[in-house]
Amino acid sequence: MRFPGLSIVILLFFLMGCGGKSTSKGSSLPDEQMARLLLDIQLSELSMIGLEKDKKDTLRGLFLEKLSGIYKLSPQEIEQQIILLEQDPEKMNRMLFRIKELTDSIQ
Repeated sequence: MRFPGLSIVILLFFLMGCGGKSTSKGSSLPDEQMARLLLDIQLSELSMIGLEKDKKDTLRGLFLEKLSGIYKLSPQEIEQQIILLEQDPEKMNRMLFRIKELTDSIQ
């Protein structure tokens, strides 16, 4: 599986589906944890390809709730982490490279 460039598009779709804005300015996740969170988001979005919008919205909420439990962050904190990452292009490139490594290891 390869997702070049698709990573950013999926993250943007994910952010559009999230409700509310976060006011938390907490510290960022460690790089490895952030890469795994982003990969989980990508895989959840990929699993919803072809579904109707209302079903996607429902599943997106369920995935976000599950990811919140796994990473011990609220949905707003997850969104804030992604916003922080978007503001740091160098870190974003590192994350995308690590996500590619993780997806290549799935084979």
